[in-house]
Amino acid sequence: YIDCRLTEGGKRRDRVRKVAPAITISRESGSRAVTIGKVLARVLDEAAPSKDCHWTVFDDNLVEKVLEDHHLPRRLKAYMVEDRVGEFSASIEEILGLHPSSWTLFHHTVETVIKLASLGQVILVGRGANLMTASIPGVLHVRLIGSVPVRTAQVERTYGLTADEARKQLRKKDAASRRYVRQHFGLKNADPVLYDLVINTDRLRDDAVARIIADALAERVRLDRRA
Repeated sequence: YIDCRLTEGGKRRDRVRKVAPAITISRESGSRAVTIGKVLARVLDEAAPSKDCHWTVFDDNLVEKVLEDHHLPRRLKAYMVEDRVGEFSASIEEILGLHPSSWTLFHHTVETVIKLASLGQVILVGRGANLMTASIPGVLHVRLIGSVPVRTAQVERTYGLTADEARKQLRKKDAASRRYVRQHFGLKNADPVLYDLVINTDRLRDDAVARIIADALAERVRLDRRA
C-alpha cells in the first residue's frame, strides 16, 4: 500500500496530492465495521479503477504498521490495545526501559495515522482516527452503531460465542473504546458532532452502507477541493 501511494509511473513522487480521499470509521462493537470497510474498499475501487493502487482497510494491522514505521519490536503490540493493559506491570517495565511509555506509543500511532490519511485511499477503523485526522482535507468521518440485540447476535455468529459471552464482549470492547478516546482526547466517542455520518447498521446490508459512505465521500472531497 505505502509503495503504491508514494510512487506514480514507477517514479517516486515528490509530494502527495493536496486533497486525497480517506475515511475513518468509529464503531460500536458488533456493528460490522471491518466487514463494511472491506465492502466499501471494493465499491470505491470499482468506482475509480486503478491498475496498481487500491483502497486499503487498516484495523488491527494498523498497530503493526505503527511498529514498522518507528522500528519497534512486535512484542509492543500487547501494549497498544485500545483497552488498558496491566498498569502496574506496564509502569515497572517503562521504568526499566523495556518499552516506550504509553504516551510515546500513542504519539507514534498519531504520526502513522496522519501519514496514511494524507496518502489517501485508506479506511482507518477505530483508535480515534477521526480526531487524529480532523484537520486533514478529504477525510470523511463515519460512526457505525446498532442496537444491543442485533450487535450481540452479530458477535455470536462471528466468534461462535454464547449470547451471554457475546454481551460481555460487547460491553468490554465498547468500554475500552470510550476509555481510549476519553484518555487521549478528553472527548466522548459517541458524540455525533465528531462525525460526518452516523449510520445505524441494524436494517441495512453491508453494500447499502458502503454505497452511502462512498457517496458522502465524493461530496466531501468535492467540497474540500473547491475550498
